[in-house]
Amino acid sequence: MPLMDAIKLMSRDWDSSCRLSCGLKQSEQDAEADFISSTQESCVLAVANSRLQGIFTEQDLIELIASGRNLNGLRLIDVVNRDVITVKKTQLQDVSEAIAILDKHDVN
Repeated sequence: MPLMDAIKLMSRDWDSSCRLSCGLKQSEQDAEADFISSTQESCVLAVANSRLQGIFTEQDLIELIASGRNLNGLRLIDVVNRDVITVKKTQLQDVSEAIAILDKHDVN
């Protein structure tokens, strides 16, 4: 998926917060986009073969723009953050566990 398409998805519902993700299905040549609903806000998830490959957030977009790179021609899969912190439902027995996980990984 072109990065510019992902940015459009993120900004589509800017006022009501974006709740979209992008499933990327790998083909032999390139990735094709398959859009699905998600509870993520202001981000795009890259998913291949039902596995999370990365996340692209508003902060990532700001940093990319600040770097001066030309966004045209870039693909989402090439700029996603692959260091994604995931949590299993079984790890979230109470709110304090969730907060501890966020603190441990400096997620804000």
